[in-house]
Amino acid sequence: MTMETWRGFTNGVLYAAQFGALDRAVAERVAGMIVRGRQLGDEEVAVRYEQLGDALAGGSPITGAIPQPHGEQDVREFLALLRDALDRMRPWPQRPFRTLDTDEWWPSFRVARPLLRLHLDEPAGQARLGIAQTVTEGGAELDVLVLRLASGERVAVAWTAECGVVLDLEEAPREHVAAAFLAATGLTPDEVSPLGPEASWDGTGSSFGP
Repeated sequence: MTMETWRGFTNGVLYAAQFGALDRAVAERVAGMIVRGRQLGDEEVAVRYEQLGDALAGGSPITGAIPQPHGEQDVREFLALLRDALDRMRPWPQRPFRTLDTDEWWPSFRVARPLLRLHLDEPAGQARLGIAQTVTEGGAELDVLVLRLASGERVAVAWTAECGVVLDLEEAPREHVAAAFLAATGLTPDEVSPLGPEASWDGTGSSFGP
């Protein structure tokens, strides 16, 4: 992996750990954050483990990108402790879902089918699913999040002025994709309402229905 690939991750690790001693207890806490995902991103743990190895093996200073109260040697020793902590947590669980790049995937969802209405406001929804990105559609801004479920389906969540709506591109039956979405995200049936096959999406969030 390139330096740029590991750098963003190690910066996040150091930010999470910078206010205390870089000891084994902190390494265990940060390793738990990596395994659970969300706080330090939802990349697979194996990728994060490899990034730590690349950072330690490279000759570039790990502490050079952000202000850091700890010295370079202390940081390197901490990242080695972090790798050891991750080793002790094997086997690592598979992520139930991952966020995908919005710029790459959102255009295909302009012709997606509405699947579910979310009964969560945007802050609550993003706390559960991830941070949305803002796109401009039809002159209006729309906050969207594109997910790949562990079962393989791709869905998008878009927040309109009224509510959140889950969209999908899959050829699988609607009920199958909806069930996979609920299973992956941990949302409950009372937090969503199914949208029927007659529901339509205009690609901008200004209207969908019925």
